[in-house]
Amino acid sequence: MLALDIALQATARAERGLTGRYLRERRLEQAAQLLRNDVGSVSEIAYSVGFASVSHSSKSFRDRYSVSPTVHSQ
Repeated sequence: MLALDIALQATARAERGLTGRYLRERRLEQAAQLLRNDVGSVSEIAYSVGFASVSHSSKSFRDRYSVSPTVHSQ
């Protein structure tokens, strides 16, 4: 998990020079895919893609996809 987070940060800075918004979008895309594939619980997936807080992850997910992570996984 940590290696993925470091790799995402390095990629964002080195190749594109983008901010935390880029990282959040990549994390949300990865979380959506994992939820569709029923890989784990919402909290397990949130932490595995690099979110430090499940509540922040869920709010970001809801803002991006207009549904909660739980609904998205069904």
